[in-house]
Amino acid sequence: MEDVAKSRCWPASIRVVDNVQFKGAQALKEGFHSYLAQFIDGVKMFYVQTIRGFDLNQVAAVTMVFEGTRQEVETQKANIFRLCAKHNG
Repeated sequence: MEDVAKSRCWPASIRVVDNVQFKGAQALKEGFHSYLAQFIDGVKMFYVQTIRGFDLNQVAAVTMVFEGTRQEVETQKANIFRLCAKHNG
């Protein structure tokens, strides 16, 4: 977050979610409307936990909203992705 602030190329909105908020959001998720949606969510969780090795008891998240012209949004995204890669995000 510090590097994002220093870059002076900010998204329209950026929000950090700590682990307690992340777990709360997961607990409040709606039930599945189909077996396909349930399967896809299971695949996502397998990927995050097993392949990427994230511990859901220590994970935090960031949500971002990008606004502007296509070029502005692409510039903002490129900046964010570069900073994420720098910090193994």
